[in-house]
Amino acid sequence: MPSENDQILDALRGKQPPTFKQLKWRLVLAALGLILMAFLLLGVLGLFDLQRTSAADVETREWRQLQQIVDQMQSEEGAKSLYGQVGPHLQGTATEPDFLRRIERDRPRMEALPSHVPRALWGRASCTVQDHGKGRHVWISYRTSKGLRISGRWVNGTLIALSLD
Repeated sequence: MPSENDQILDALRGKQPPTFKQLKWRLVLAALGLILMAFLLLGVLGLFDLQRTSAADVETREWRQLQQIVDQMQSEEGAKSLYGQVGPHLQGTATEPDFLRRIERDRPRMEALPSHVPRALWGRASCTVQDHGKGRHVWISYRTSKGLRISGRWVNGTLIALSLD
């Protein structure tokens, strides 16, 4: 009867080393697992956030412009001076009296916008930025705590549409 050491050596000799094909697939699966773990870790830490990038792009131009528009709408004098700039872009207002009536109607639900673009995950704001060869298109929609939705659309930094719902 073989000794215990001989049995161990015989068992070790019987094992075949893994083939190149087996090693290759093990390495591929391990690499994919590491990549997946890296994305999960970055997501948990908040470092991999595409929405934050879009919001940062918008914050410099269009969000600041929308803040100024809303600030001007808060007073009667500001609304009158604002008509020349954005009056034709506000949906449903063909004339200055229409514009002023519309703002007067929605003023109780208006409030100052936050200093930074809120994250879309909070449900109160959404923004889309499209940069392509023909220009930069931006859509921003923000719902105040009083239920007023303020939406704007810009092309190459110029406001082309504004709505209050």
